Amino acid sequence: MIFENRTDAGKQLSDKLIRFKGRKAIILALPRGGVPVGHEIANRLDLPLEIIISRKIGAPLNPELGIGAISENDSLVINQSTVDLLGITQKQIQEIISEQKKELERRVMLYRNGRSLLDMSGKSIILVDDGLATGVTAQAAVKALKKQNPKNIIFAAPVCALKSVNQLKREVDAVFCLSSPDDLQSVGIYYRNFDQLTDEEVIKLLRN
Repeated sequence: MIFENRTDAGKQLSDKLIRFKGRKAIILALPRGGVPVGHEIANRLDLPLEIIISRKIGAPLNPELGIGAISENDSLVINQSTVDLLGITQKQIQEIISEQKKELERRVMLYRNGRSLLDMSGKSIILVDDGLATGVTAQAAVKALKKQNPKNIIFAAPVCALKSVNQLKREVDAVFCLSSPDDLQSVGIYYRNFDQLTDEEVIKLLRN
């Protein structure tokens, strides 16, 4: 399954989530790529759109390889088996975490004017991204959300690596993916247009 862009993917994914229309739920998107997907879902389901920031901790010599992630509420996920396999030291990890915390704080200030996360207690949360590869950023976000005591957490993305889906299902109440290949190499190859969003585009979508 190939999507034209994130907007198209969001429209198609909203069909899978139509049962949540009008319920006491919040669409929580992972910036930047998850915001246009979440925007379409929020419009279709008539639900509020918010964001949660989660930042990947990339391997020192291969930043695209996620060895963990941080999210809000001081939430941290580390893939220890990958760290051990690559021989990455705790000092290296802490240096990357420190760098990503600065970016996390910058985005909270820019996208949410520095506001803390909304009160999620007793609410259904639909966590949205434009894809699930290693799954570490989603896992960190879920860890942060659980500290808020929501009623339940649903994860939704247009394309998800099958292995990551199976891992995430242990952490959330439900997972919705339109495509779950067992050999996902890159989320971007499932989109004809996968341009990186700017901060300005994210802010515009959130305001709309």
